[in-house]
Amino acid sequence: MKVQMNKFAGFALLVPAAAQAHPGHPELPGPAGHDLAHMALALSIAALAVAGLLLLRRLDAHRQEE
Repeated sequence: MKVQMNKFAGFALLVPAAAQAHPGHPELPGPAGHDLAHMALALSIAALAVAGLLLLRRLDAHRQEE
């Protein structure tokens, strides 16, 4: 599980924002709305990956204490 989260975090941080978006995602207003929507999607995926890694670290630390 930890290895999978590390791979996912690396993927989310290294892949360009345009590759993270899917067809039909909501647009943000303005001329750069499409690009901003891609960046928002990429940043949210990266944030979720980091949060998952932090949760796994806490779980590992808790298990080692027992």
